[in-house]
Amino acid sequence: MVDEQRLRTAVRSEFEYLIKHFEGADLKDIDLSGADLTNADFLNADLRHADLSYACLKHADLTNANLEGANLKRADLRHAHLTWANLRGANLYGADLRGANLIGAGLLDANLEGADLRHARIRIPDTKVVVVIEDVEDWWK
Repeated sequence: MVDEQRLRTAVRSEFEYLIKHFEGADLKDIDLSGADLTNADFLNADLRHADLSYACLKHADLTNANLEGANLKRADLRHAHLTWANLRGANLYGADLRGANLIGAGLLDANLEGADLRHARIRIPDTKVVVVIEDVEDWWK
């Protein structure tokens, strides 16, 4: 006889895996606002013009993801991997980017107003210099 609790646990585990693995997925214009996507895998995903406002993307892997024009207003991106992500024209108003890796990320025309970038890692364009932001007030001076 099948242990019903074990079966439920296995099904729940598989479901949680499936809903957080979007590697290479075409998710243009998707509405994931407010979703809990902690530890989600969006490696190489196309998220152009996606609505990720208020989403929890802590520790998410958005390496090389295309987030051009995406709405990340007040998204929780603490310790997210945004290496080489395209954030051109993205709305990151009030986003929590503490400890995020933004090395190589394209931030042209991105709205970073009110974003918390403490301890985020950003590479200065056309250099090999990586900056770790300790104090946001010093960064904007």
